Amino acid sequence: MGGVGSLIGAMATGPITRRFGIGQILLGTLLIQIPLGWIIPLAHGPRTLVMGLCLVAQFTDLIYPIQLVTQQSLRQAVIPHRLMGRANASMDFLTRGVGPLGALLGGMLGSSIGMRATLMVASLGTVLALVCLFFSPIRSLRHLPEADTEAEPAVYESRA
Repeated sequence: MGGVGSLIGAMATGPITRRFGIGQILLGTLLIQIPLGWIIPLAHGPRTLVMGLCLVAQFTDLIYPIQLVTQQSLRQAVIPHRLMGRANASMDFLTRGVGPLGALLGGMLGSSIGMRATLMVASLGTVLALVCLFFSPIRSLRHLPEADTEAEPAVYESRA
């Protein structure tokens, strides 16, 4: 279900972004992620209900490609070409590099407050990102800014 949702999200990114704008998409996807992050930790009851909720939670993976494509497009529009490799490497380090620390913290929290509570705490981390984005100028951004192509040398420019 996660793959199906992701595929649908990837196909819908262009039309949704044109309709709502860059800033609203970035804010909206974070705002939607917060309650969706609670589906699995709150799922309990009959087995069929829990399985259905887990399928719904996986299908909501459609949000991630919308958010990630929009973020990457914005970075590509505002970061000079010569710095793009460094910027992408820094983003990878920040997003993937904290994984082991998050796993350690999640394990400690899980053993002290339980799995469900730990998953709910983890979803609250999205609130911090939402607050930071809300108070940034990105919130009002409707379209991608035009890249300043004159400031960058041509990729295949001869240095002779």
